[in-house]
Amino acid sequence: MAMRDRIHQPYRAPLCSMLPLLLPLAGEHHILGVALSGAGPSVLVITGSQDRVPGALAAIRKALEGMPEPEIKICCFEPLGASHSYETALRDL
Repeated sequence: MAMRDRIHQPYRAPLCSMLPLLLPLAGEHHILGVALSGAGPSVLVITGSQDRVPGALAAIRKALEGMPEPEIKICCFEPLGASHSYETALRDL
């Protein structure tokens, strides 16, 4: 339910031709949700765990057949939050 943006997504969706092709994947292939990321045109796809990523990637590629290959970045959520503090980020500059 939280992935159903009815305020921003309908107006920004035309900027992203992939979105209508990927939205139906939510709830399938271990994909928990699909949403426009930020103002677009990036699409956020969430899986339940890292071992589900290969199946999700296969489903994404199949859904986007005939389109240019998308840039895919795989990110992991940490259950305890970010591991860098503001002080660490400043030190790393």
